[in-house]
Amino acid sequence: MEKIIVGDEYNLEKCIGKGTYGNVYYTTKKGSNIPYATKRMKREKVEDPSYLKYFINEITIPRQLCHKNIVKIEALKKTGKHYYIIMEYINGGTLKDNFNKYKFKYGVNFPEKIIQHILRQLVEVVALLHSKGIAHRDLKSENILLNFNTEEAKENIDILNSELKLIDFGTATNKINNTVKGSPLTMDPNILGMWITGKKYAIPYDEKIDIWSLGIISYHLFTGNLPFISCNPFELLDDIEKGDISIPINISAEAISFLIKMLQYDSKKRFSAAELLKHPFIQRYVGDFSYLNKKAISNYTTNEYLNINIKNTDAIELIINQYINIL
Repeated sequence: MEKIIVGDEYNLEKCIGKGTYGNVYYTTKKGSNIPYATKRMKREKVEDPSYLKYFINEITIPRQLCHKNIVKIEALKKTGKHYYIIMEYINGGTLKDNFNKYKFKYGVNFPEKIIQHILRQLVEVVALLHSKGIAHRDLKSENILLNFNTEEAKENIDILNSELKLIDFGTATNKINNTVKGSPLTMDPNILGMWITGKKYAIPYDEKIDIWSLGIISYHLFTGNLPFISCNPFELLDDIEKGDISIPINISAEAISFLIKMLQYDSKKRFSAAELLKHPFIQRYVGDFSYLNKKAISNYTTNEYLNINIKNTDAIELIINQYINIL
């Protein structure tokens, strides 16, 4: 590519990612050996009134919060034709890509100690957002990057030696309303219903739409699958409305409880991010986790899976709570 120099200070060396609104470039800064990543977008797209507010969110929210698990904005530059968002460089790619690489390399899903390492950071940053009245509205594994401490850790996909970075705050908002934003596979069922029918709900949704998305991400990390999946949004909503999910019983009672606390159809029954931070799955040492007695849950199991309906979890939660102490 032709070398791009921004403001006689930043050199855009090579394209490392492509998106709907612009490409991302590996970037160097004059007089510094610190790498950066730069998102370049055409001004005509950015300044379109229908997109401008999302661009402003993408810049202002990370700067306002300034958290270790949120991608850091270094600078914003503007030329006659483009805007340039200059960010810290994250070396490890997305959570989704790393999950797939790990499974290909080692032949297994992430163990619980790795999942705890990831979710502890993710819940912490979501709790911060929610404490400020901000909902991300598009939590998914593609919007979570991993920064490895060393090249060796990156090569070995040593997730325990990495730090999570949440990105893409374009659709985030502190003005919770009943507009539809997000990705269907991780979208709160009521919001998905709004999107499909075009109807608006009388009661505005709140930050707990992010908790549902956290539950979907977590389920995938534990199982390698999504609890609800279809390319057809009507079929996807129909499956969610039925509410049936299966959870492997070879994972800990703490993990099962953690999933159930997020994957509640009724958002009022979901744990808040602050409550999730106090959950034993986040707080306790993984080696001390408990496992369910198969005989005790035989009425709820088929082979090696625990069958749960997200609209009615009271009975199974009583059983699980016998093994752990939660709020």
